[in-house]
Amino acid sequence: MNYKVETGWVGVGPHSMLYKHYFPEIRSGEGIIVFVGGGGHTMKIWEETPDGQKGWARIFAEKGRGAFSDGTRLRVSTEKDISRANVAFGISYAGNADKKSIYEFLGSLNCQRAFFNWSPAYDFCLLASGKIEGFVSNNLDALHDYAAAKVICREAGAIITDFAGHAETDERNSYFVASNCLELHEYLLAKVRNLSAPA
Repeated sequence: MNYKVETGWVGVGPHSMLYKHYFPEIRSGEGIIVFVGGGGHTMKIWEETPDGQKGWARIFAEKGRGAFSDGTRLRVSTEKDISRANVAFGISYAGNADKKSIYEFLGSLNCQRAFFNWSPAYDFCLLASGKIEGFVSNNLDALHDYAAAKVICREAGAIITDFAGHAETDERNSYFVASNCLELHEYLLAKVRNLSAPA
């Protein structure tokens, strides 16, 4: 998918912000979802990572048409072995999570790497790009961290369910598992039973 770029400033003085707006050149005419960056970040980290790889600013998805990065179609990883899988984890910014159960959960995964990145939107783009195999959201409370990301991941082939394993029907649900394949998804669902989820 190709895009055009518009840059500018919003606001005045110390409350101003530089923005960069990416417009897909080909659109279906239906609504679009826009990723909004979290506070305290700079636009540069969206464009590329510190090691020079592409960031997630240029990742687009359109329901039923796929997910793309700079015109290249994104697909989730084909890895099915949990011992070689990488899993990210996200929690509420409020800091009221049961940290003991979270650490126990992460320690129980037996995966290659389990991590908090504190940038859920980027983690989802890693999943959609095939660079990690799973993401567990235990009450992410900022809708902009996951609403567009769910579309991107689904369009790249990810499976997304609530903690009970039911297909996502509520895009605002913040307790969910996203993964690259059924085998790893079922494994992660079995592990999240020990985490606190809404009744």
